[in-house]
Amino acid sequence: MKTKREMQNMICKSLGSHLDPVFKQLGFTREMNSVEYIRKLVDGEQRVCIFSEHKPNYEPLAWARLYPQIRLSFPAVNRIASDLVGGQTALIGGGDWTFSQPIDLVIPKQHHKCWFIYDEHSVESCMQSLLQSLQTWILSFLNEYTSIESLTIAYANKDPRFVWSRALCMFVTAALIHGGQLKKAAEVLETKFGRPGVRLQYGMAFDYVTNLESSGK
Repeated sequence: MKTKREMQNMICKSLGSHLDPVFKQLGFTREMNSVEYIRKLVDGEQRVCIFSEHKPNYEPLAWARLYPQIRLSFPAVNRIASDLVGGQTALIGGGDWTFSQPIDLVIPKQHHKCWFIYDEHSVESCMQSLLQSLQTWILSFLNEYTSIESLTIAYANKDPRFVWSRALCMFVTAALIHGGQLKKAAEVLETKFGRPGVRLQYGMAFDYVTNLESSGK
């Protein structure tokens, strides 16, 4: 059984030989001892994070389990979202990421996999399997969502690869405000936050949009 640091080193080494060449072609970078691939965008950045759980107690023989996540940050949207909730960023999941979710939510359920590492050889097989899933499902998703406008399109299309939580819907509202679409922003608020109890909690967001509409911005 490897220590947590030894496992991290093994994973980073395997990323270098299996995933780095593919991600590099798409404009992502990764520091030597990091498990995060970063791609800078005009409006923000994307990340693919190959996180791992050391010695998962639900799989006693495993050294580790990989659980990759995708993250997207549009700073201009994040700032507006924070303003919408009066700086109470707990209401929007912390506010650091426009969205952050496991890659499983993008991959169809029938193709879900568990990436367990049992020995040094299974590190390689895990990386090969993960790369296949990334190439089949994830990279095209990331290429589809590279702008603030693309997030509003995802909402309009009800893209099932997103979890349309209240937090994410608030970021959609912020994205619409950023794009000058105040009427549509108000519609999202009314649809997702309009129930009496919810509206009371997020009332400042309604006030924010109403004030913008009144000022003609």
